Amino acid sequence: MSVTLIQQRIADDINKGLLPEETDARHLAEYVVTVQQGMAQQARDGADRSS
Repeated sequence: MSVTLIQQRIADDINKGLLPEETDARHLAEYVVTVQQGMAQQARDGADRSS
């Protein structure tokens, strides 16, 4: 998923009241993508689920 798509989904949840209004959709989306990429890299490198 791209940062822009995740940002749009977060913004939708802000508008629905599911996330606080002060949530920064762009920064949260960038964080989510960073974590996901890190997990993918660890999986690629052979990390097991207990790590």
